[in-house]
Amino acid sequence: MKRTRDLWPQIHDRDNLRLATMKALCGKRDRFEVRQFLSSLELNLLRMSAELQAGTLVVGRYHQFVIYDPKERVITAPCFEERILHHAGRLTVTGTRLTTATTTLASGDGSQKGDQGGSQNDHFGSQKGDHLSPFLLV
Repeated sequence: MKRTRDLWPQIHDRDNLRLATMKALCGKRDRFEVRQFLSSLELNLLRMSAELQAGTLVVGRYHQFVIYDPKERVITAPCFEERILHHAGRLTVTGTRLTTATTTLASGDGSQKGDQGGSQNDHFGSQKGDHLSPFLLV
């Protein structure tokens, strides 16, 4: 396996965090926590990037809830900010960058029948309007 070095600066890059935010929005757009984060998106991304660089970003803020179908289970889910961090790390490791996302935004969400452009990882979700910029929907 090939070893890659110096991924940390790519993870806390603001463009990578912005793309990770778009990915984390999938299915979460109506939540209060998400709307609050998006209301001052640039400030939040700047703060996240600075805290990641300094190593002071607080992690571990999960919330738990119980589901009962098909059996009772306790689900532990990360807060929205940590979802962004997860996506930022995945985007850096897999090499998906802003250029593929920009191409996908320009051509639509890739869900049209017969559309050959873009892979499943390149579009922003299957919900109506999720392929649009989150900055327009706040």
